[in-house]
Order: sequence, then C-alpha cells, then structure tokens
Amino acid sequence: MTAVLFVLTWLVRGWAVTLLLAGVWCLLTFAAEFHRAGMRRLRDEKRRCEVAYWDAVYNSPSHHSNSS
Repeated sequence: MTAVLFVLTWLVRGWAVTLLLAGVWCLLTFAAEFHRAGMRRLRDEKRRCEVAYWDAVYNSPSHHSNSS
C-alpha cells in the first residue's frame, strides 16, 4: 500500500511539474510574441514618421525653389 501511495504521489508530483513547466512555456511564448508584435508596431510607426518627414521635406516650397 505504501509503495502504491509513493508511486501515485510521484506521478502526481510529476504531472504538477509538467503542468508548471507547460504554463511557464506558454507564458514565455506569449511574452515573446507580445514583444515581437510591439517591436513590429514601433518599427512601422517609425517608418511612417520617416516617410511623413521626407514627404514634408520634398514637398516644401523651399526645396522646390532651390532645386530649379
């Protein structure tokens, strides 16, 4: 009986550790994906700002009057 109880305890503990590791893995995966999406959004916003800046530079009256 003690051996059966020991084996059951060992199996339950093994499952608990497995579930804990799976939970940690899911959290890390979610955090990495969230970080990647945030970096992509920041990169896209930076690109939009750069495009708007260069559009303003090239479309400014001073740029056209100097490049005649």
